[in-house]
Amino acid sequence: MIFAILRLAWGFVLGLVFAAFADRIMPARSYRTKGVVYGLILGFIEFALNLASLVTGIADVAFNLVVGLIISLIFGYVLGYFYEVFAQKTASAGVA
Repeated sequence: MIFAILRLAWGFVLGLVFAAFADRIMPARSYRTKGVVYGLILGFIEFALNLASLVTGIADVAFNLVVGLIISLIFGYVLGYFYEVFAQKTASAGVA
């Protein structure tokens, strides 16, 4: 239960960081693309941080790298998608 709350809070913090830097990361691209790049960066950082705790073998390292990157890419895409949807609603609501 505590772990789920901590992961939710960590996702909220990562979303805030993305929102702060979304317009500075690749300015000519869509938010989905920016989210995928952001997720890829997070995936490599998480893999590097978890590499020290992996002492079981090369198969586990490769598995964790692949699965971690896939999850990070999905997280980044979903983050960019929702940021794009809510940014458009906020912009259109502010104009009216």
